[in-house]
Amino acid sequence: MPPDVARLAALTTHSSDVVLMLNPAGEVEWAGPSMRQLLGFDDAALEGATAARFIASEDIEGWRAFLGDLRSRPGASLFTRLHCRHQDGSARWVHVTGQNLLNQPSVRALVVRLRESTARAGTLDSAPPQSRELRFRTLIEDSLVSIFILQNDRLAYVNPTGALLFGYSVKELLALESAFTLFHEHDRGFVIDQLSLLGEPGARTLHLTVRCRRQDDSVVHVETIFAASEYNGQAATLVTVLDIGHRMRLEDQLRQAQKLEAVSRLAGGIAHDFNNLLASIRGNAELIGHQLEAEAPLQTEVSQILGAIDRAAGLTRQLLAFSRKQVLQPTLLDLNGVVLSVSRMASRLMGSQVHVEEHLASGLPQVLADPANLEQVLLNLVVNARDAMPAGGPIRIATDTELLEPACCAVAETGLSPGLYVRMSVQDDGVGMDGATRARIFEPFFSTREPGRGTGLGLSTVYGILRQTGGAITVTSEPMQGATFVVYLPAVTGASA
Repeated sequence: MPPDVARLAALTTHSSDVVLMLNPAGEVEWAGPSMRQLLGFDDAALEGATAARFIASEDIEGWRAFLGDLRSRPGASLFTRLHCRHQDGSARWVHVTGQNLLNQPSVRALVVRLRESTARAGTLDSAPPQSRELRFRTLIEDSLVSIFILQNDRLAYVNPTGALLFGYSVKELLALESAFTLFHEHDRGFVIDQLSLLGEPGARTLHLTVRCRRQDDSVVHVETIFAASEYNGQAATLVTVLDIGHRMRLEDQLRQAQKLEAVSRLAGGIAHDFNNLLASIRGNAELIGHQLEAEAPLQTEVSQILGAIDRAAGLTRQLLAFSRKQVLQPTLLDLNGVVLSVSRMASRLMGSQVHVEEHLASGLPQVLADPANLEQVLLNLVVNARDAMPAGGPIRIATDTELLEPACCAVAETGLSPGLYVRMSVQDDGVGMDGATRARIFEPFFSTREPGRGTGLGLSTVYGILRQTGGAITVTSEPMQGATFVVYLPAVTGASA
């Protein structure tokens, strides 16, 4: 059992909770040992099974909706209630807490926790004290927010969501010598200083946004609220923690989009003015050429001037493409046809060490795009993939369709409207990129190549063409793990065609 799975299993040591690890398809990859106690199933018997094995038939659709929502939101935690089916055929009403950990390399799973729920009559206020305490504990332990109680620098209580957030078991967290080791070393002193202001005569609550470290040493950005309280008759600090990593990534993407938009406007204005200057220089150079004899020594210099003008005009065309101010001639296209055409051309240019593989879906809807510009997009991506693999390797080009739902990651990441899109991916096994490079990859004149190799306008041109066409592009990459560029183009179907 992998270490991270073992830590998840430890969450069930002191409770009857069931912890399940599901793959993106909703199949059980691992089931906790309490599964037999709750639903009568062996954990080994469930591995590879779908939820239909233990979800009551009347709640199957609700489960699928819950799983789809959870799958589309990396890092999110969601909650629902539904009926599960015991192996003996009886139904059990359970609380379901799900967390999307597909974006954590050490886990890469959907983690689902099941807890049996028993309906109770009466209101909370009219219930006996023991019953009220049990209900409050149930509310806290089922909370999607991480909740801690801090006493004398140590943790006196942790709910399961808090343990899952940091990658520890509850027992491991309670055994820590100091709870402050959970905070990032650069934020730890700040937190301790601020906590000295908490309580009488200071503030009753303290709201901080800081960094913490998980057990695998990864960093998580959190919002924390510290509140002066008491626990078991002694002074304590109630701490609620919310993972804001996903929100911060969206904010970073928004800032990057605004930055690119500003650069785009600047580039478009410069390109137009520069084109006017080039036209004047070309006109005068051609006049000089016409006034000279064909064999005049200065004809060589005139030809060099005209060649430099042509190269400069090419740069301005790329800037106009990035700024989305070029004139397009869109037509209805079969994207598979464009891929095959560019692939044939690229195969002659790539050399023997690099080869292009096509994985094309049949029956793709058409897209509305300028054919020359779409070929330029794909050729730039293929050349970029080739340059990322100095030792050679495959460049995989794939096409398919994707229905973007309002809550899916691609909509949040690209700003596209929900709907049906034709998707094209270009994948390589090259040197990859770190986060800092990925953040600037579509900026004009940004390049990781050596000086003199390229203008740094290739991917910025791709970005501009796709935006002007109504599409978008995303990139996924890690150092030494290759890169995957995914292009989205609106599908044209039915009456719109």
